[in-house]
Amino acid sequence: PKFEVTKPLSEVIIEDAKSELKKEGGSSSISPSIAATASYTMMPPPESIDAETGQDLRTKLIEKVGCPVGEYFPAWATSYATGHRKGIDAQGCGPGMHINSEIINLAFLVGFGVAMTGMLYATGNWESYLLRLDKESCEMMDEISATVMVVLLSPALLNSNPCLDELYQALENKMDFIVIRCDDDIPPKKNWWPLSDKKKRDIKQRDAFMLKRKKVVDFLVQQNTIPPPGETILTAPSAPGVFLKELRSALSR
Repeated sequence: PKFEVTKPLSEVIIEDAKSELKKEGGSSSISPSIAATASYTMMPPPESIDAETGQDLRTKLIEKVGCPVGEYFPAWATSYATGHRKGIDAQGCGPGMHINSEIINLAFLVGFGVAMTGMLYATGNWESYLLRLDKESCEMMDEISATVMVVLLSPALLNSNPCLDELYQALENKMDFIVIRCDDDIPPKKNWWPLSDKKKRDIKQRDAFMLKRKKVVDFLVQQNTIPPPGETILTAPSAPGVFLKELRSALSR
């Protein structure tokens, strides 16, 4: 689909709210609380993220879940890379987690639940995130699986093997994708997810990795991004509104 980036976030939210009210037979006037929500601004990452700030970002997302994380099975998920800046950020922290939090908080402000994200889990519990992308496993547990994958496109994501695994699993489970451009310095696709020397030495590992990589790369290069090349989610004023409309549309399918 082609994304039309033409209106600021405030207009998008207010117009959508009016539309929903009319469908329900109500007035098309907008309450001050909804109008106030439209003033949300995407904040750029701080110059550095220390351990306390990183934990605070995680804690605030977990508090919004509204139930124990182990019992939480939302309809959408995000895939992001931390993008740790050596000598600048605390271990396990980086600008990617800040942007991920901003996007999830934006969606939460207009009524979406918190996305399934690695930030809800302690280090080492990444498998619980992947489980919620697997339709068959969720059906066996009488739970819903995530149906929409929001990709936070950045150079760090394109160098992260865990992100490759997440995107591959999302494709295997036929999830809808929304790709958000978080950095405009995206490398050419030949440099995405390089093959490590260790995998090169093991034929089975090499072939399995390259087949997985090919499926994800071939899919991702065909996707439009929000916003288009030349800007990012942090610099294009109308991009957050476009994202919200796409998320609403994808979750309603």
